[in-house]
Amino acid sequence: QERKQMMETVVNVGTSGGLPRRTADRRLARGYKLIHQQVSLAIDLRQRQLVGQVCLKVQPLRPIQYLQLHTRQCEIVEVFSTDKRCSFRMSNYLDELVPQQGSDTQVETRKVRDLATLSVFYLAAANASNEGELVVEVPQSDIVEMVLENTQPPGGGPPVSKTYQPFELRIVYKVICPRSGVHFVLPDAHAYPHRSPHMYTSSEVDGARMWMPCLDTLIDRCTWELELKTHPDCSAVCSGQFVEQTWSGDGDIKITRYRIDTPITARSIAFAVGMFEEWTDPNVPQLKHYCLPGRRDKLIHTVEFLSQPLAYFAEFLGAKYPYETYRQVFVEDAPTEASSFCSLSVLSTHLLHGPEIIDQTIYTRRVLAFALAEQWIGNFITVKTWPDLWLRFGSAGYLANIFFKKMFGNNDYRMHLLKEGEYVIEHSKNALYRSNYIHHVELFSRAAKRKAALVFYMLERQFGADAFRKTLGQIVRPGEDGEKRVLSLTTRYVMKLIKKITGQDPRNFEKKWINGTGFPDLSCGFGFSRRKHHIEFAIRQNGNCKFSGNLLVRVHETGQNNDQAIAYEEDVQGADIQCLSRMRKNRRKKRQAGDIAVPTEETEQVDDSTRLNQIDVPLLWIRLDPDFTYIKKIQFRQSERMWLNQLTQDRDVIGQYEAAKGLEDHQTESAARALAACVENNRVFYKIRCEAALSMACSANRDTNHLVLQLLTRYFRTIFYDPTLGRVRPNDFTEFSQYLLQQGLVRAISRIQIDKEGHTHSEALAFILSLLKDNDNSFNKFSDYAYLGCLISALGNTNTAGINDTDKIMKQLNRYLKFDKMSPAYHNVTTVHCLRAICNMQARKTLPVDLAIFKPYTVYGYYRKVRTEAVKSLVRLGYHSFELLLELLDMAERDPCPVFRRKVLRLMMIPSVQQIASTQQAQAFMEQLWTMLNTRITGTDSLFRDKAWDLYHYLWGSAHPSCAAPLSRPPLLDMIAARTSSLDSATIRELTESTKRKRDGDGYAEEKKGAAQLVGVAGRIKIPRTALETSPHQAAASNPATTTTTATSLKVKLKLPSKPL
Repeated sequence: QERKQMMETVVNVGTSGGLPRRTADRRLARGYKLIHQQVSLAIDLRQRQLVGQVCLKVQPLRPIQYLQLHTRQCEIVEVFSTDKRCSFRMSNYLDELVPQQGSDTQVETRKVRDLATLSVFYLAAANASNEGELVVEVPQSDIVEMVLENTQPPGGGPPVSKTYQPFELRIVYKVICPRSGVHFVLPDAHAYPHRSPHMYTSSEVDGARMWMPCLDTLIDRCTWELELKTHPDCSAVCSGQFVEQTWSGDGDIKITRYRIDTPITARSIAFAVGMFEEWTDPNVPQLKHYCLPGRRDKLIHTVEFLSQPLAYFAEFLGAKYPYETYRQVFVEDAPTEASSFCSLSVLSTHLLHGPEIIDQTIYTRRVLAFALAEQWIGNFITVKTWPDLWLRFGSAGYLANIFFKKMFGNNDYRMHLLKEGEYVIEHSKNALYRSNYIHHVELFSRAAKRKAALVFYMLERQFGADAFRKTLGQIVRPGEDGEKRVLSLTTRYVMKLIKKITGQDPRNFEKKWINGTGFPDLSCGFGFSRRKHHIEFAIRQNGNCKFSGNLLVRVHETGQNNDQAIAYEEDVQGADIQCLSRMRKNRRKKRQAGDIAVPTEETEQVDDSTRLNQIDVPLLWIRLDPDFTYIKKIQFRQSERMWLNQLTQDRDVIGQYEAAKGLEDHQTESAARALAACVENNRVFYKIRCEAALSMACSANRDTNHLVLQLLTRYFRTIFYDPTLGRVRPNDFTEFSQYLLQQGLVRAISRIQIDKEGHTHSEALAFILSLLKDNDNSFNKFSDYAYLGCLISALGNTNTAGINDTDKIMKQLNRYLKFDKMSPAYHNVTTVHCLRAICNMQARKTLPVDLAIFKPYTVYGYYRKVRTEAVKSLVRLGYHSFELLLELLDMAERDPCPVFRRKVLRLMMIPSVQQIASTQQAQAFMEQLWTMLNTRITGTDSLFRDKAWDLYHYLWGSAHPSCAAPLSRPPLLDMIAARTSSLDSATIRELTESTKRKRDGDGYAEEKKGAAQLVGVAGRIKIPRTALETSPHQAAASNPATTTTTATSLKVKLKLPSKPL
């Protein structure tokens, strides 16, 4: 009967990635809620297992027979309800998606290899998993009805309302050798024989269900008590407030207890166990930090600044830190660099550094500040649904950015925003508020986090800094009139709050930047009219995504500046900008060479790329959106003189950056000398000086390459050479900006090309080799690991055809590879750059291809970036070998490091591998990747499955791969759509829907949409007419007079039964 009821039920799958939206009334529909939960765990590090029990205090909201909980990877031993043993059922829906065992006469699911079908099976399995994997039968004697006081109506009669007495549910379970969610890091006989054993949980993506039975949703909150039993030498660091630490009777077990009095979600809890060393900030005792043995000095130097962002965030938000303590624990092989939980952050040991390290310091501080900012909005104030997750990342990124604006200054802040915008334009393809995801792991992408922070910055620019600050403050603290604090944020609530505080309607902003995709891609040009004495400006939108908005054009004239906002919404938009300064009279009758004028009937136009030496035009330079108010891509050209004016006279770092990039198109001596003057100017921001040096190298051609090389090397010798000895001075990095400029000059010199083939000047190669040979860091208190890596990377950038030059380069590379083995640099940066340089030389055919050089560096034991670079080189050089690709798949499946497993899959997404993926030799590779996608290998690791999914789609798309075994029947989805087959529920589990995906263009984005189109199925499935609704997009495109509804024009919702099969 349950199976029949399931097959006859039609539910909407189009709200959140095909999964039903969890609203506040979901608890009432479920029939119960959790009030309190006690967790007691015994951690055995050597055996890699957890043994314990959870005690849940359940509040029935109505009579219930079953209770569903979330738990995976857990082996349930027994379940008790008020000392009564309960029957239970456990189902792991995501272990195998498309059935591969048994036989079926109707549908050949064993031969299915297309992602379109797999996505439908995954949606059905994820739907069932979200309902709960563990089903417990509740004894009816525990459901005790109670009548509330003062509920009897006057004159008697039945009570107006009633409630039920809470009962306790106790579950005994164990977790043995988990693959995800719980990470045990133990000594390795070959790689890390002296490693300190430890373990930690990571519930940020897969949830707390990976290590305990619970209600693992975004809206279910309760109070907690946690008891961790460990070896006496180990320490237990956990979310919440520390209560006590005791020992068992014989003293062989340490018991550490924590409690959380504020109701929080299950996925906000994490803990770590190991022989950690603790350091408490003497100035702020609530900050506690933990690291593995022998790293205490690095820990102190890394985290001692944290009291500054803690005080700044509390002052900015007007709300103190929401918990009593904040703990940071640094662990090895962490799945992410930083994972933030309630009063606890789990971070990678790769972030630790000593006082001699320069380059890692800024990056580490950004990561730690971001994790700290998530304590306010992210853990204390959570999001209500997964599409609202961008609020967490945006608020934390925004707070971290404004803190570093205070720490490093406005120039660094604006350059950071500019670089983040360039990254988002290149990598972000989806909207921030996404309901069309398959799994919420897609919302944790790096591009989404960076875009969210930029959108928060844009909100500040749009509605004012003070108003936006007040908005964030009101989110994290109750209102002045006693308004109740909202603990679960939604996008709609934030937009309403902005409207309430500012009085402005943010719906247009929300539509474009939060719910919309893409960004403005504009091409701009201008001409000057002498007759009318104004600028004729034109804007053209590129691409299919059209935006409407205002573009601020700032005209710098000889006497003053002129700002004018130009509205654009069409493909081409024009506007006239009146010049405020007078023209200088020019009495010359003849035009100079290079001056081009395009006359018309009424005006004489001056093109923006001409009149390089003309002085009778009152324009100095033009800036577009100088305040960087929103993300955009602009193609804009000016004359060389205007770029030179902007580079030398504009005081804004973004304007100087745009000028340096604009001069790359003008490969002239004057442009090279102007950029060289910028490099030599100590008053210019050091990042602009580095960008100017790179622009000099990029603009060098056959006529100017020798001049550019002479200018850069001469300035380098002036600053960093000893004039008496004629060689480079010993390193002295006390001036950080000078040190970073030194690296920028070396990179620029290595990229100077003398011809179209990209060959390097022999003098440049000799200069870099001399720097590498004479590098001396004996008297420097800072490490030269980054500078040495920069020199080696510069060698890899050079392109020379001479055999002698190749021998000189290889001699230095082999020398430093051996040196790094004897005395490893920080993060083995020297080895990373040596492998990259050798790979570049082999790819250019300067050296013969030899994969044996890189394979030894892929084994577990090397630093992760070394292994990643070795795999990248192997794929780049040996992509034609399927034996090698199969070895890499095995490595991705079995490697102990979760981050490296995902890196291997991502590195195989290159065009050369895609080209050979359609051949018959790729069948074994395809089958192994499909097995990873469809089985328990990725069933318990959402991050790994997401990367495997992306790789499979990149190679074969969503259709049936050409290298796979052919189907004797049409594809499964096509059969259902054509209504030629009845659907067997045993074959497709709880599936009653199918999708017709686009298989061209942006088919992948369409494929990931959760709204699946209805297919009418003849046979056993009966679809109620009232459950069908026409897709709004298809209804708009269809003929209004048409009354016939086709199968492909309907959208259906899939629902699984409240009790699993």
